[in-house]
Amino acid sequence: MASAKSDLVSLFAYLGDGAATWYIVSPQDWADLSFYQSLGVTMVQPDVEKFAYWNEISTEEADRYPADIFFHSTRPGTTTEEALIADESFGSLPSIKAGQIAAWNQDFIMSYEGMAIATEGIAAAIEQATKVS
Repeated sequence: MASAKSDLVSLFAYLGDGAATWYIVSPQDWADLSFYQSLGVTMVQPDVEKFAYWNEISTEEADRYPADIFFHSTRPGTTTEEALIADESFGSLPSIKAGQIAAWNQDFIMSYEGMAIATEGIAAAIEQATKVS
């Protein structure tokens, strides 16, 4: 399914509630994201060295990595979807304007069932998304 929509670009990020710094995920350093890439998911690859995990950017740089789907971390303390939409910088991003925001559980349970649940969530978001960037 992901390979059928390989033209869609996904961005995985962490934005703490009220934080001025955005953490753009480097998929090469996350096992789950590397797995999704192997299934055909196209992802933003930020400018980082291997094993850096994140590229830290300010809210003024929110448009630096255009994407069609915005996957945000579900870790505690993460900003809400409503706050992303309401924010001047983030709310102007095409993926967020289009409502193509999905959860990324970076702390899924390391089991077949946990991985299946996480993968199904990513697949559902991609299936429902359209090209906006």
